[in-house]
Amino acid sequence: MGNITKTFHLGIGLGAKLLAGLGAVKLCAEYLGAQGFGMTGQLSSLLSIVTLLAGAGTSVGVTKIYASNELTPHSKVVWVNTARVIALLSAVVLLISIVGASGLIVDHLLLDLPGAWWLVGALAIGVFPIANSGVAQGIINGMHRNGLYAISLTLGALLGFAGVWIGARYFGAIGALIGVIWLPVAQSLMISIIGRQISEGNETAVMPEASLRKQVKFFLGYGLLYIAPGIIMPVAYILIRLLIQENNGFEVLSFWQAALRMSDAYCQLPMLVLSVVLFPKIASLDSGPLPREFLKKIYLYVTVLTGTITFIVFLTYDIWLNIIFTTAFKSMREYMPFQMLGDVLRITSYVGTTILAAQGRIKLCLLSEMLQATLLLVFSALLISSSNPFGMCYAYIITYCSYLLFTWFFMLAADKTKFQNACL
Repeated sequence: MGNITKTFHLGIGLGAKLLAGLGAVKLCAEYLGAQGFGMTGQLSSLLSIVTLLAGAGTSVGVTKIYASNELTPHSKVVWVNTARVIALLSAVVLLISIVGASGLIVDHLLLDLPGAWWLVGALAIGVFPIANSGVAQGIINGMHRNGLYAISLTLGALLGFAGVWIGARYFGAIGALIGVIWLPVAQSLMISIIGRQISEGNETAVMPEASLRKQVKFFLGYGLLYIAPGIIMPVAYILIRLLIQENNGFEVLSFWQAALRMSDAYCQLPMLVLSVVLFPKIASLDSGPLPREFLKKIYLYVTVLTGTITFIVFLTYDIWLNIIFTTAFKSMREYMPFQMLGDVLRITSYVGTTILAAQGRIKLCLLSEMLQATLLLVFSALLISSSNPFGMCYAYIITYCSYLLFTWFFMLAADKTKFQNACL
């Protein structure tokens, strides 16, 4: 019942976030049309890179710190101060990188879209609030404050959608795209405000010089769990979109991107369950091997949750098409069954990587992320062709069927090593 209750709490806030995100998709579909909607995919990948790299992934390390029973409240404050410094420095580095690569972004990814430089500027400015929110989110997750997290989701969604609507209403297509960038920025602002309110105490702490190296190494090590997928998977999707664009044209790209957008929406709840419920729970357990019955329950719960959501969306597809998109996107229906099957496999495979991350198996996590991107790129390159508009769909299913087997193997191998070490 504990997981169900936490999922319900997350679902309340997620409902508001979903409505805001779907509203943004609707506005982009109306103002960009079926030919131009595929452009939102490249912008989303850039935004994903910024969101995950900003803050250097400190949210993962802070979650681990606050979920731990070994540190005193005062010690936690010391560690969090270090995380805030790392987040700020990473934001500065990322800002410089965006400015330096701005010409490449405009020319090759945004294809000289009118107002593209405004989008690059919005990305650069959004780095700092997003980076600052990573520490706050780690505190909220580590303290298992799911109710407050739901509040931050709701408030951020309301503030974010207000910006999207104003941008689209008064500035057209470019305003809607800037609003898409504003959505995670607004969410970050709300998380930062709430996270600071619940952090334990307002005491100040002086960092012991001898422990600084250890703390930086800890946060950067866990940050790699976010940095790797933050770079690898969005870049992989950028390359895949270029392949589809070259072989199948902008219309097929837009239909597949629309299916991907719907997938992003209905997969948010199971993804939040993994990061906000499962990760802190595993991180707070003893370091011994996990019981097989416990693993079976987790896999079954996540699979059933994801499968139920996709089945409901499939049954009500026509309703969602009219609400989220326009009649110009009718052909995307052909892509949805493939996408949904792949989504169930993908989310289920992420159970293994979430457990490995919570247990501190950083090398295995990095290996699995590189494997995921490699499989997706290889199968996409083999199956995407001018004569097959569904090549990406086939590649998606085959990739995550393979990835599920690999992550299960990695997790069992890690548990076996733990057991052998415990016996020595």
